[in-house]
Amino acid sequence: MKKKTRYLVTIGNPTIQTISLCRKLDVHALLWACAKSNPFKPAVANVGSQVLTNDHLRERRLPSTQTFPALRERIGYWETTLDHDDPQILLEAAVVSALNSYLDLMGENALAGDQENFITTITQAAHEWAKECFNSANEN
Repeated sequence: MKKKTRYLVTIGNPTIQTISLCRKLDVHALLWACAKSNPFKPAVANVGSQVLTNDHLRERRLPSTQTFPALRERIGYWETTLDHDDPQILLEAAVVSALNSYLDLMGENALAGDQENFITTITQAAHEWAKECFNSANEN
């Protein structure tokens, strides 16, 4: 099995939090979220041999939702994560972020125009996914 690459993002100076991520998109989104946080949270990420910081992002405008919709969605997720400690809010933010990642697929889906059926399908899928997660956790 191929080992997944992990990227470490260190937040604060001195360090107040270290987050391990497996997607470069999340690294960039977390750097943006820390830069736009009030107050500013300095962050550093190690991506291979590159060291990325968020100092230069403080004064820049956020990337366009038209050009970078997935990045903007992940920035929103990380902003919520940084601002809240409530586990329910964090879970809701993760679910909404995941669903928004597939928003562009909705237009191609036959259920897109049927709100009730769409909601039922998503609810059932989430229920099955959660059951599988708990079953897997209990097996280990």
